[in-house]
Amino acid sequence: MDSGSLKTNRVEDKNTTADVNNNTQPGLSFTYMLSDKFGVDLSYTVFFSEDFKGSAGNTCSDLELDSSLGLSGQLGFDDQLNEHWAVNAAVWYMDINTTAKFKDNAGNRYKQDAEPDPLVYMAGVSYKF
Repeated sequence: MDSGSLKTNRVEDKNTTADVNNNTQPGLSFTYMLSDKFGVDLSYTVFFSEDFKGSAGNTCSDLELDSSLGLSGQLGFDDQLNEHWAVNAAVWYMDINTTAKFKDNAGNRYKQDAEPDPLVYMAGVSYKF
């Protein structure tokens, strides 16, 4: 997951981004389906392998993102093609609010709110035996 440009004191720095090096962040979701295609989730996300990218990597280190509890919305479908085969797809918008903690080269520690808010995509094919 790439953060895009980071903001410090509400000023965007296009050369400074943060990255979660592993795209398989563990999470737990509870979903309430409003219909067969729309759902609302309560999601808990745990981050690991965080690091700075761009110019911030030269001046900042020890990035840690707190775990996050937030809402997400789901839009998707399941289509049974025949007796055995089906396809499905879904997209989620996840509201992730976390706190980023890091330090600079002088050893000063910082704490800043971060909102990655990713779109998550899934497509699948299933076979029923």
